[in-house]
Parts: sequence; structure tokens; C-alpha cells
Amino acid sequence: MTRDEYETNARRLIGNTITKVVYHEIDYRDNKFHFFDDPRFDSLDFGLELELGTGQFLSITWGSEFYQYGVSLIDGRFSTVAPQSRFLDVSETKRWKTLLGRPIESVDVSWSWSEKFSKPKTPIDYPQDVLLQFEGEQARVISALEIREKNSFMGMMDHITVFDDLEIARKFKCLEDM
Repeated sequence: MTRDEYETNARRLIGNTITKVVYHEIDYRDNKFHFFDDPRFDSLDFGLELELGTGQFLSITWGSEFYQYGVSLIDGRFSTVAPQSRFLDVSETKRWKTLLGRPIESVDVSWSWSEKFSKPKTPIDYPQDVLLQFEGEQARVISALEIREKNSFMGMMDHITVFDDLEIARKFKCLEDM
């Protein structure tokens, strides 16, 4: 996949609506979901599934289309990506409820780069963040980012973080090329 192909695939969401959002994580066997441990963002081990107004599904997770790990956009239900995951419908949560049924007005991809492990000084671009802008000036940032204790964080992770506040996302170095 090329960068242009990825961005074209992402932009096909423009004009579409979201009718349902489901988060997926590792089953830690503690009977507790960990998506909401920090109120500034949602933290997902695996990713999320969007049900679109067309009846189609889009799964968003971390992947390696370009280099490990960037944001992957996969057609279909998340159960095909991570069948062992634990999941929760988060459509009615504060972070998503106001967006249901609103058209997506724009989709922007924030690209980052890394040096290829086997060839130092060979940069490889990968999609670090996807910014969804909705009608009514609301936005969501979906990033291949993991935030740990004491606000330490790393991009390019096998983890997805969802923000609804662009300032907070930028504090964690999201959307740097925008």
C-alpha cells in the first residue's frame, strides 16, 4: 500500500456517519474494562470497530502496512482482526454519543517516520494519527500511541488511543505534521 492509497482509503469516510462504536481490548480476566482509566482519553489494547450509516463496518487498530506500528483501517468487523478480544459498545459514552449520525466532514492522516531497523538512515513513513472532523466542529483523534504512568508515552505502539480534545492530543505529540 502506498501513502496515497492509504489516504484515499481513509477519505472514503467523508460524508458517512457512525451509528455504533465498539472498543476491543485484551481480556485481563479482572472483570473490569480499562478503556476509561484516564478521563482525558480512551486507551485500547486492540482498537475499535465503527458501524457506518451504510451498514458497513470499519475496524481501526495498529498494524504494519508501512512499518510497525501505525494506524490500520480494515474493512469489516473487528472479530476478524482479534477474535479473542473483550469488547464493549461505547456508542452512548460521552466521547462518542454526540457524534452518532453526524456526517464526517474530513479525514486527515498525520504521518510520522522511523528509520528502518535493518537499514539505518533509511526513513519509513507510517500513519501515526487519524483525525476525524465531524459536522459541528467536533473531532476525534485515533493514534497508535500508548500513554503509561506519569504521562510517559510512546508513539508507534501496538495500542490505540482515542482523544476528543485536540489540545490534549497535541500534548502527547499527536498531529505533529498538521
